[in-house]
Order: sequence, then C-alpha cells, then structure tokens
Amino acid sequence: MIIYDDGKSYRVVKQPDHGKQCAAFARSWGNEQFDFPTPALSLELAAGEHDNGWTEWEQHPTIDERYARPWQFMELQAEEHVPLYRRGIARSLDLDPYTAILVSMHGTGLYNGRYGTFAGLKPKVFTAQQQPIVDGYIAEQTGIQESLRERLREQGEWDGESSEARLWHNYRLLQILDRLSLWCCFQNLPTGKLGPTPTRLGQDDVDLELTSARPWTLSMNPYPFREARVEAPVEARDVPKREYRSPEDFLEEFERARPYVAEFVLVPA
Repeated sequence: MIIYDDGKSYRVVKQPDHGKQCAAFARSWGNEQFDFPTPALSLELAAGEHDNGWTEWEQHPTIDERYARPWQFMELQAEEHVPLYRRGIARSLDLDPYTAILVSMHGTGLYNGRYGTFAGLKPKVFTAQQQPIVDGYIAEQTGIQESLRERLREQGEWDGESSEARLWHNYRLLQILDRLSLWCCFQNLPTGKLGPTPTRLGQDDVDLELTSARPWTLSMNPYPFREARVEAPVEARDVPKREYRSPEDFLEEFERARPYVAEFVLVPA
C-alpha cells in the first residue's frame, strides 16, 4: 500500500493501481529527446506488474505498531517483503522473458542499491537475521535473470552487448516510471528534480524538473512524453487517520471508504 498522510486522513493507493499508472506512463513515453520504449509491450507489462507481489499482502496488511497503521511500502521488513517480491517475480515468468527479467531486476534492485544506478540512494541496513534472507534472494534472482537471458538468446531476441545495454537502459527507465508514479501517489506532487532519467541509448541522462502546476497537475522540463498532455488517473481511497491495531480494523475502514479516481495530469513546463 502507498499511504499519503494529509494530516487529516490517509490517502491509500493499492500497488496494482500504482502499477496501472506506471504502465500508462510507459505507453506514452518517448519523443525526439527520449527513446521510445523497446520492446514496448514488455516494458509496459513490466511497469504494470513490477509490484504485483503485494496483491495478497494488501488483502490482509500487517500493522506497523510504531504508527498504528499498515506498513508503508518502503518500510516493510525483509522477512515479509522478500517473499512477496519473490511471489510477484514468479508470476511474471508466465508473461514473457523480457518482462520477467525487468520485474526481477526491479525486485532485486530494492535490495542492492538499485545496482548503483541511483547515486543519492542510502544503502539499506539489515539485521543479522535478515541478511541471509536478503543474500539468498539476490543470489536466486541473479540466477533467474541469467536463465532468462539464455531464453532470450534461444528465441533470437538477445545479441550480446547491445541487448545488455538496452536492458539496463530499460531497467533505469522502469525506475523512473516507478518514482514518477510515487511522486504523484506518495509525495503528492512536490516541486523538485527526478533523475537520473535516461534519454537516448548511449546519451547523457537528464534530471526532469517537476513543478506542481495546479491541483493534480505536474509540469515537466524536459518533457518525456509524445502527447502534449498525459492523463494518468489512479484509484484511491481516503481512510480516517486514527490508530489501527489489527488488519481487520483497518480493512473495515478501507472497505467502507468510497473509491475515487485521482486525476493526475502531466504537461510540459
């Protein structure tokens, strides 16, 4: 769950709905300055499915007793977090190998500093009990990714260095799509910079300057989409900001809350 605290209530966005917004960004990405996603369908699928392992957890979310609410997505402990990403990655294997390798890289990157592609990221610290869980997970996913590369070679969809370069370009783009959605759903459209954002393969990255133009609207410079206006709605619910002592307590309020569509819009600066 992505929980935004507005001081009076919690705006809650489920991870599958966050994924739908990421997929919408992927469909619209690309213009003269920014490469169009290639392969387009696989990147769109990966954007939509990169966090799908949360689905079961959100049906019975555990409570962070420090704040008496469900765990925020980036704070859930490795003992719970690793199994749900492992489950989601396993599901992606039923799609196509390129989608699956991106989903696996995303899930692995959450535990290895995003492969060093995001310089400002603070390294995670794990307990002595958590470290073997994390190490085993990273090793497992590294093996899965190698087997997926081999499948792509066998299908004639992998030609060595150029494919590897494109894969890493796409991985970094997936991280930007993810963070852009979180900019909307979790951070509520602050003004700031989003980067490093890949442009064209082999060319320098840029920082996207993001400005809250008006309610639900974000202006961007440079602008990475093909359409002059990108609508990226996401379903949300507002639940009372109070203490929740059990999953059932929270879910009762969540189910009572009326779902609505947050009509996010992205435009050029």
